[in-house]
Amino acid sequence: MFLDSAGLEDLTAATKLGFVTGVTMNPLLLRRAEVTDAREHLAAALRAAPGIPILYQPCSEEPETFLVQAREAVETAPDRIAIKVMALPPFYAVARKLVRSGVRCALTAVYTPGQALAAKDVGCEWVIPYVDRAARLLSGGEDLVQDLRVVLDSVDARTQILAASLKSGEQAVQALRDGANEVSVPLSVLGELSSHELSGTAAEGFAEAAAEIRW
Repeated sequence: MFLDSAGLEDLTAATKLGFVTGVTMNPLLLRRAEVTDAREHLAAALRAAPGIPILYQPCSEEPETFLVQAREAVETAPDRIAIKVMALPPFYAVARKLVRSGVRCALTAVYTPGQALAAKDVGCEWVIPYVDRAARLLSGGEDLVQDLRVVLDSVDARTQILAASLKSGEQAVQALRDGANEVSVPLSVLGELSSHELSGTAAEGFAEAAAEIRW
């Protein structure tokens, strides 16, 4: 599971959970974290989540500037930084350039199977559909992950589906049932997914029994 956050406290807490395998961040999440210097913040994020890959989205809306920022971000930690590229026509060529230079890329804000096919053809490792937003705003949007899965499987694509815009543990699990390879969720949803009140009840029983056992 991935953490969807740019908050340094969130990154530190997620790392301590032990099961988080990646981080996704974008300009909206950076703004929520009150970031003013993206380069400085990315370096701090790498320190806050040691050993965990970060899928980072540069802040420029201009393709050439975006490309420069992406390359500079990757130079910060080439083995840990991947780049999220917007699913817009001017940016497919940006993704292609990055992939050809050895940068791992994700196509983000994916809402159609056609965008997923374009991501596959430019060599993106992931497509990132916005699940909750699609369900609310698109006719048939609740089937988006299934549609992406069918199309990618039909062309034997290696591109993975990393579902985001997930507001609950139930929604995240459903995205996986629908064919997502991974999910990216806020810290609160990571907690929801990894705990249950009955697990706590069982732990209390074990602790009571263990109190009478010497090691």
